[in-house]
Amino acid sequence: MEKKHVKYGLITALVIIVLSLILVILHLDTQSWAKMIGMPILLIGVIVSCIAYAKQDKTATFGTIFATGFRTAVVVALITVMGTALVYIVNPAAREHNLELARQDMIAQHMSQSQIDEQLEMNRKSFFPVMIGTGIFYPLVFGAVFALVGAAVASRKK
Repeated sequence: MEKKHVKYGLITALVIIVLSLILVILHLDTQSWAKMIGMPILLIGVIVSCIAYAKQDKTATFGTIFATGFRTAVVVALITVMGTALVYIVNPAAREHNLELARQDMIAQHMSQSQIDEQLEMNRKSFFPVMIGTGIFYPLVFGAVFALVGAAVASRKK
């Protein structure tokens, strides 16, 4: 039986990565709405994966459909985290740009220069662990919810 979660996870991750790159090119990636742009795409990818699985396996239960949707979210999370890490490794200026934006936010909050320097140093040291952690955690949490929705939708369409 074809593994729908891998196929739809790859497609969904590629759409998110391409859209993210477009936002970076257009200098829109720092907008608050742009940071969550991947979630609706993840929702669609998980639901489509659940529906495709349910159509393929007519005896699929809610649990197996949910598992397929969640596995799709896992594939998306892993690929998008690897893609994001690759961007920051290949282009260290992108990381420095994010740190500069953080500096500007701290200045706007009237933090002292020593507090800013201390916070930025901590951000530099924890940049990749935090990026990887949040890049996996949020898609999996939302992916679980989206898999529930996808399993419900797919179960009704059977």
